Amino acid sequence: MMDVIFYKKPSIIGAINGMITGLVVITPAAGFVAGWGAIILGCFSGTIPWVSMNVAGKKWRLFTHHVDDCLGITHTHMVAGFLGGFLTGIFATEEGCASFGVTNPGGAIDGNGIQVGYQLAGALFIIAWNFVWTSLIMAFIKYVLRIPLRMTEEQMLIGDDAIHGEEAYCFLDDVSGVVPSEATELRALAKMDHMHADTDYKGQSILHGQDVDLEEGSSRGVHGHETQPSKESGNTTGHEIKID
Repeated sequence: MMDVIFYKKPSIIGAINGMITGLVVITPAAGFVAGWGAIILGCFSGTIPWVSMNVAGKKWRLFTHHVDDCLGITHTHMVAGFLGGFLTGIFATEEGCASFGVTNPGGAIDGNGIQVGYQLAGALFIIAWNFVWTSLIMAFIKYVLRIPLRMTEEQMLIGDDAIHGEEAYCFLDDVSGVVPSEATELRALAKMDHMHADTDYKGQSILHGQDVDLEEGSSRGVHGHETQPSKESGNTTGHEIKID
């Protein structure tokens, strides 16, 4: 509904994200809120994370330049999770708490406003806990295991799915193991040429696909890249791509 109101058309991605945020928001509240409370939480789950993703996520410099969150996890999980915990403190009922054997007299809706403060304190603790331990885990991976946390620019242009040999819709491509198809790498090289015009940014790249038609001997590949037969022993289908 938010997509229809603001973008004048429905969105499959919006519908799926709405399902996700609905599940995230109701998770801490399930059972503690009544049916009417769940409906109210559903309305909030479909609007607040949407605003966060489509306004803050697209306009705030924090998200556009510093936070690499291509799947919108910040909005669909962190924002929605915080919202669910906060709203539980408001709409939890005394009957709902009793059904779980909890002695808490409900939330703010039943006159127990202090529960909202408890929920906020719990949310802030969880955010801090995740921030500290995620940072420590990432630091261990990067500095102890010596595994880069981010792919190179060329690899990201090719796509992480292709880099790991999981490229979708490559019906005519020959993807062997974890090697992307030649067409995929050539498209990435063309993008790199456009981004780094008149600079020698890589030198050469060894490709192993076989879905690009080549003339006898040396021939021209996509976007002016020269292709020559590979000198690798035992490889009769691979080609070496050198960037002009």
